[in-house]
Amino acid sequence: MKGKISKIEKNKKISSDNFVELENRLKELEEGKLRALADYQNLQKRIEKEKEELSYILVASLLNEIIEVKEDLERFYESEKNEGIKLIIDKLNNIINLRGVQEILVKKGQEFDSNIMQAITTIKVENSEQVNKVIDVIQKGYILNAEKIIRPTRVVVGKKD
Repeated sequence: MKGKISKIEKNKKISSDNFVELENRLKELEEGKLRALADYQNLQKRIEKEKEELSYILVASLLNEIIEVKEDLERFYESEKNEGIKLIIDKLNNIINLRGVQEILVKKGQEFDSNIMQAITTIKVENSEQVNKVIDVIQKGYILNAEKIIRPTRVVVGKKD
């Protein structure tokens, strides 16, 4: 029994150097755990953001295809004035509007804005007031949820020489 007691007493006598070393090691492990937790939380946020971006890309792509079909029908309606086609156009407009899509309103004479417009070409203008202004709208643009451009408005812009 004396052998067992002496081992227990030896284990109880942890030197102050060992105690400091164990405390430092514990602090390192706790800091490592906190860093790992922060890295994990950042990873979760990044994955969620990437999922949202992918979802936007897929939705925007589908909506853009629907918009192109709607515009084809609008052109057909302009030539034929078929009321059945008009009803289909109205339904498509309702569908895209319910999904948060709005037309980007651009008018001739408006200042060119590269955030919502794409200059298809530029033409020389003699009137200096028309420089960097929309001369013609080639194709309508659309925005999703008032923040993400699905398709910029395609325009012709006036330029000097």
